[in-house]
Amino acid sequence: MNNPFIGGGAVYFSIDNANKFYINDKSKDLIELYNNIKEEKNDLFINCLVEIDKSWYEIENIFNANKEVLVNIFSAYRENVCKKTLKNKVTSWADTEEKKLNDILPKSIDHNSVIYKNEVVINLYRKLTRMHSRECKLNSVWFFRSGGASPSRTKF
Repeated sequence: MNNPFIGGGAVYFSIDNANKFYINDKSKDLIELYNNIKEEKNDLFINCLVEIDKSWYEIENIFNANKEVLVNIFSAYRENVCKKTLKNKVTSWADTEEKKLNDILPKSIDHNSVIYKNEVVINLYRKLTRMHSRECKLNSVWFFRSGGASPSRTKF
């Protein structure tokens, strides 16, 4: 078996005798990650993974502390559907929360805070636009299935 794209490795790692096969991927970074995992002397790498795993609790805390603001940003986007405005609001939020966002990752993990904040903005922006797109698809399916009735006028 020769899997042309390993990605997250779900297929590869579900095989009983996976150690007898080779993996490939177009992403050199991903292959480097798997090679790093394979190495026996990877304490620094494993320690970084443990630290990143711990940081998920901090991400949840930041979300909970900013839930109302983030919901308001999404609601405003839902009403206007202006991607430029959404991007500006997400960027403004990230600027306001920059210190907290940077404190998520431990000091032992060397990272560029500007690039990191930009990645947070990009990922949050994409998440919100995907949520809106899915909402629109669900609403159009609901509208079609309900015969075009308005949700506020539908009786169950």
